[in-house]
Amino acid sequence: MTVIIDDATVRQTIDMSTAIEQLRSAYLSFAQGDIVEAARVNIPLPTGFLRLMAASWPSCGLAGYKEFHRCNGQVRYTYHLIDQESGENLAMIDANHLTALRTGACGGLAADVLARKDARKLGVIGSGSEARTQIEAIRAVRPIESVVIFSPRVERRESLASELRAEGIEARTADEPTAAVADADIIAVATNTGTRGPAFAGNWLTRPGVHVNSIGSTLPSQREIDEHTWSAVDRIVIDTALLLHESGDAIAADKAGILDRERIALLGDVVAGVGRARADSERTLYKSVGSPLQDLALAAFVYRALEGRSESLAFLADYHQVAVMAS
Repeated sequence: MTVIIDDATVRQTIDMSTAIEQLRSAYLSFAQGDIVEAARVNIPLPTGFLRLMAASWPSCGLAGYKEFHRCNGQVRYTYHLIDQESGENLAMIDANHLTALRTGACGGLAADVLARKDARKLGVIGSGSEARTQIEAIRAVRPIESVVIFSPRVERRESLASELRAEGIEARTADEPTAAVADADIIAVATNTGTRGPAFAGNWLTRPGVHVNSIGSTLPSQREIDEHTWSAVDRIVIDTALLLHESGDAIAADKAGILDRERIALLGDVVAGVGRARADSERTLYKSVGSPLQDLALAAFVYRALEGRSESLAFLADYHQVAVMAS
């Protein structure tokens, strides 16, 4: 019987710290060869696109795929979870929050294995939901004391700073992106720049020991960081090898002759301990486009957390279409 899990239930079932630890486990499994990811499928639509992301986790007995599509500016996400043994469609999960959560959590995981342990100042470029989850995730792994935010839309950056202050976080805004990152120990670049061009430049990295998360530019036509960012850092970690062919940032750096593949490591390998040791003076970059294992890891946790609520599932199993509501 397929269970339908709505967005509100996802939000009540998994938090950021749990998501980070679930992804840590998944990346350890990936480094050991236990998770298989398919190449992302992108199909153009008359008013947008359709994208499919599939993965299999044999030792967990699960497989699945996320489909998301944009039509006339509206984006919708759905995750389909499958039992590998029986072939049963276990769940259809609204993956709107799941997607933002896993992107943030991966940024937190990357910061945990790359950023200095004493990092306390966070600079943010961006003010949307992805920027919010980056802030939440980085604060979960480092003792962040202050946040400085730049976004070209004044009202959005002020709103985000106000929300953070309401949570007891020291937060202020900057009128220029350079002012947001000038004194930062960690920089989160989480934008929707699309084809408008990079939102971050490598020559802004003037301090030693800075770590950068960049989570935009998931298509060849999109840009978030400039080419020189890749050469301005000492260590580069990516969430999937597919990124080098999918991200406009990586493609531009390659065309400029700046992309040095010998300095690039996969997040799974670093989580597993390969090349993790670093000097506090090193600048590091985590570049992400998202990957199927991230979605599968969190979808599997949500489903199994709700599966344990046997009374609800036993009652609802009489229906052909069911909705699991968090208690």
